[in-house]
Amino acid sequence: MEPSACVFLCGHALDEHCTAAHVDVAGNELKEREFTEKLKCFFLKEVEMNTEEFLTQVLLFLGGSVKKEERTLGSSPHLYTDYSGYFVKLDFVTPGELRIDVNSKPPHRLRIRKENHVSRTLGNIGVVCDRKTGDTAFDNKYLVDNASSEWVSKALSDQVRNLLIAMEPFEFFELTGRHYRCLKMVNLSNYHPGDAAGNVNTMIRIVELIKLADLK
Repeated sequence: MEPSACVFLCGHALDEHCTAAHVDVAGNELKEREFTEKLKCFFLKEVEMNTEEFLTQVLLFLGGSVKKEERTLGSSPHLYTDYSGYFVKLDFVTPGELRIDVNSKPPHRLRIRKENHVSRTLGNIGVVCDRKTGDTAFDNKYLVDNASSEWVSKALSDQVRNLLIAMEPFEFFELTGRHYRCLKMVNLSNYHPGDAAGNVNTMIRIVELIKLADLK
């Protein structure tokens, strides 16, 4: 395995794969914990990923290909893959915003975003239609709109709500006319390719649960 792959597999592979050794790169004997921390620093100094390199590492988990697409302000790398029966796209809107799209036509439109003082005030006076799930903690934290109250209560089950919370932090999660989308807030200093792959799996589980709920 290449060192870069060892660093990022599942986000924390060094802890699991490299603690058996007791000798650092200079040949000095170290305790396990000291060796692991030193090895982390050594590899992380060698590998400082940009967004394209990050997506290339995600390929180790999901397969597919990374291509550049032209945008108004220049080209941007996108990852395209057929994964678990779905066409999935990942791309960075900015270095701190990872957009995850699962291409599957949702049964209804829906948008979920963090509640704030402004949206709460607008909701209280009826300007914003904030649909409630019946889960007080979830309803206080998120603004849910673009869907009927009846469908929201059916689609956003306990399991789906827990999976949405597991996707945090995100700017929004939505069901459009063509796909399920999450704009996730990330920091590449502590968000790893394995974490992104895990988020894709979580997204697909949400897709399947919502589709199943719509059949009931």
